[in-house]
Amino acid sequence: MSASWKTVLKKSWPTIRIILSIALLWKATSGIDWKTLFESELQLEAKWLIAGALCITAAFVCGGLRWGLFMRRAGFQGSLPGYIGLYFSGGLINQGLPSTLGGDSYRAIAGTHLTRSGQIGQQHELTKELSHAEELAKQNPKLRLGFAMTLLDRVVGLMGNNILGGIGLVLGGATLASWGTELGYWVLALMMGGGV
Repeated sequence: MSASWKTVLKKSWPTIRIILSIALLWKATSGIDWKTLFESELQLEAKWLIAGALCITAAFVCGGLRWGLFMRRAGFQGSLPGYIGLYFSGGLINQGLPSTLGGDSYRAIAGTHLTRSGQIGQQHELTKELSHAEELAKQNPKLRLGFAMTLLDRVVGLMGNNILGGIGLVLGGATLASWGTELGYWVLALMMGGGV
């Protein structure tokens, strides 16, 4: 691929992502009968919406703490509230992109620059790293370690989600299919065996 095409692709990539996101949202919602949905008299209770919002917030706080502890264990000096803030920022970035890699890359890079006070230091170096994040093999070992800790956090989070799913199948899988409970035990055994 010639250098001019790479430049054009790099400049147009955000637009392509936005168009792709809109197309995927349209495809996901095009089969919904909106008239029937609005006429169905949904009985939403505010307490369940609030409980859901609190659970999502608690999950982000716990995820940020987990990632912050991994980063601190690896030798980074950022504050735990700072890592939680970056975890929320990464989640917000993921809302606008069709993949979750954008937010993870941001928090891996920014997390290496977090100071004890929770502020981001070395702004010039951070800006340079954010604009050249795709060249990870050429980056310094500190940045590669930040990416490794972010990957570890994602793997542990995935295993935790699968364990919760397995518990859900054990408790209520029989309502889905006759083999639902057995699948739950298999998922739990696989995740617990993988963690050991």
